[in-house]
Amino acid sequence: MKALLINGSPHEHGCTYTALRELADTLEAEGIETEIIQAGKTAHACNACASCKKTHRCVYDDLVNETAPKLAAADAESRTVTVGVRPVHVTVGDEGIDAQIDVSELMGSELHLHMTAGGKDVVAVVQTANLDPNAYARHTAVKFSFEPRLIHLFDPETEKNLI
Repeated sequence: MKALLINGSPHEHGCTYTALRELADTLEAEGIETEIIQAGKTAHACNACASCKKTHRCVYDDLVNETAPKLAAADAESRTVTVGVRPVHVTVGDEGIDAQIDVSELMGSELHLHMTAGGKDVVAVVQTANLDPNAYARHTAVKFSFEPRLIHLFDPETEKNLI
């Protein structure tokens, strides 16, 4: 058996690494092989190009392509998870996942965008400095993205955070 431990912190040898190293030492003492993968600053944001569906590889040749075979070879069970991203970590821009704005709420220094993407609700918080709030009117088509290292994975039944 092998355990892959993924450090999503941008601090390669910070607190998260220390906790993972403790876990790795405990697992290794029980005869379980471990590998710590530093993912904090080395993966590109997904641009939703869907190329990976065809090629089983990301168009960006980075940590994702290096780690995918290790995950496939690991003794991991396949299961459904819910992916969560904090609204302040969602970036609206020229690339990413297609969405449509349902509601745009001006909240002082922030603009809250309630969007639909692939039948799912998405919320983004955008700073209003130098921003035309009319650019994000209802029914406007936009694209959004987020850094993979900022996601949270939840068990859909218990709603507990898995990472």
